[in-house]
Amino acid sequence: MVNTPESELLEKLRGPNALARDRALAEVYRRVYSTIERMITANNGSVEDAEDIFHDALISFYKQVQNGLTLTCALKTYIYSMCRNLWLKRLRKSGRSDNLDEQHNDIVELDRNPEEFLIVDECASLVSSYLSKMGDDCRKIIVYSYFDQYSAEEVAKLMAYATPQVARNKKSKCLKKFRDLVLTGGDQNGSLRQCLEEYIN
Repeated sequence: MVNTPESELLEKLRGPNALARDRALAEVYRRVYSTIERMITANNGSVEDAEDIFHDALISFYKQVQNGLTLTCALKTYIYSMCRNLWLKRLRKSGRSDNLDEQHNDIVELDRNPEEFLIVDECASLVSSYLSKMGDDCRKIIVYSYFDQYSAEEVAKLMAYATPQVARNKKSKCLKKFRDLVLTGGDQNGSLRQCLEEYIN
């Protein structure tokens, strides 16, 4: 089977033709899924875990393409990096080892926009829309602390703070700022507050 050029695949994913979009997504699945399954099953995961992670990453990738994403690396590398980040997040949350045994040497560091990997449902999208209104430091601290479940020590290293206590103080201030933003942002039906109960408690 001849592979469609990646630029053409992205155009089909952005285009108005639903059949072409479905076929493009099917080709992305064919090209990438087996690599994701091998990575996750080699690192404390099951085939079902691989399917879940890949599905979430594919939805997020599709939304990013629809919003104008331009790839600066291979499509397979980009989606692999998304799945790796999502799987690391799940491993950390469950307390399992996060030392991945992998052979993929082209991993892309995507920490500049860590919330991108959380946009896998409407609730996460809603929270992300408010995070985007915050300053870069506060946005990163909230994502690292609550979504990625990093410790104060890890946040301090990532943000180059002098001590974990500085990270804790910053987190407290940023969370207050975020909640104030929500309360003054016209959330009349309470949908965002419900999301906060799920994501930030």
